[in-house]
Amino acid sequence: MHTKLFSLGACVLLMACGAKQAAIDEVQFGLTTAGAIGLSGALAMDAIKGPASSCAAVQTACSSYPCTTGSVNVNLSASCPLPLGGAASGSVTVTGSWSSADSAMLQQTFTNATVAAQSGKALAVANVTRVSASRSGNNITISFSGANATAAASGSAVAAGGSQNWTVVVNTKGTADPSDDVLTVEATSASGGAGLGASARVASIKGAVLDPGCRLNPIAGSADITQVSGFVPTITKIQFHAACDGKAEVDGSTQDLQLLP
Repeated sequence: MHTKLFSLGACVLLMACGAKQAAIDEVQFGLTTAGAIGLSGALAMDAIKGPASSCAAVQTACSSYPCTTGSVNVNLSASCPLPLGGAASGSVTVTGSWSSADSAMLQQTFTNATVAAQSGKALAVANVTRVSASRSGNNITISFSGANATAAASGSAVAAGGSQNWTVVVNTKGTADPSDDVLTVEATSASGGAGLGASARVASIKGAVLDPGCRLNPIAGSADITQVSGFVPTITKIQFHAACDGKAEVDGSTQDLQLLP
């Protein structure tokens, strides 16, 4: 009897730990995905309106608006780095409908997109639909739902954005060069299952700043995750810090930040 009780207790604890890690993964992997989608969306918006970055080539221009056939190809490289991960290779095809030069609904398809600093590991996202993009001054706001993102072969639904709704504000600094862009990421999710014994979870990311001076980790912002796993409620707090060390504070303990699964 005692053995059965111990086994059940250990199982519940393992399930809780697994669910906690899944929640952390949704934050850390999702930030990399959000950065890539934000970068690609902003480059496409600039390319259609002009001037285009050297990273982006217009395949189908918009001569007037509304324009339902806009298309831009984004080439990832050392000079067109990912906000998290840095130098990359591969391409992103961005298509969509532009209601004006400053407002569009986009789709993105990633092809052979890999991160050099991660030993050529592939990005976790294959494509994403219904990406809202709007411009105000130097800021381009990119919004999407993880439910509309499809994971690459090496990724997962969690790594491609999970159950969250993401908003990425790209401050272009008024230039077409993406290497000086500062991205601020916010995300929220409704209560939902996450597998590994999790019955419910509410998560949020607030003010995660992806700065071109550090492509290893966000330099500011936080994430809060409240979940119930195996009937045990837990709260996980993640704090991003100014040091560019590839780490973050998870429940007060410094841990490595993993950019890709």
